[in-house]
Amino acid sequence: MNEGNIDLSAALSMAKSKALYKIANKTYKLAMEGNLSMIKYFLYCGGGSSEKLQIIEDNRVKEEQDKRRQLQAVIDSMTDEEINTYKNLNGQTIATEEGAKKRVSYNEST
Repeated sequence: MNEGNIDLSAALSMAKSKALYKIANKTYKLAMEGNLSMIKYFLYCGGGSSEKLQIIEDNRVKEEQDKRRQLQAVIDSMTDEEINTYKNLNGQTIATEEGAKKRVSYNEST
C-alpha cells in the first residue's frame, strides 16, 4: 500500500468519526429535550434496554389515561346547557376550519 492511500484512508476514517460524533451529540441533545423518538432510539442503541423503553411507554400510557380521566370528570360535571354550548362552539369551529381549508386549497389550485 502506498503512502497516499494510507493518508486517504486515515482522512476518511477521521471524517466518519467526526460525523458519527455529531450525530450522537444531536441524538443525545434531542433525547434530553424530551423527543420521545430520540429517547427510544438512544435507549435502544446506547442503553440497550428494552426495560427502560417499556417503563417510558408505561408512563406515557398512564399519563394519557390520567388526562382522559380528568377530561371525563370535567364532562361528567357539565350541565346539559354547558354541553350544548360546547357542541355548538365545536361545530362552529369545525365549520370555520373547513371553510378556511377550502379557501386555502382553492388558492393553491389557482
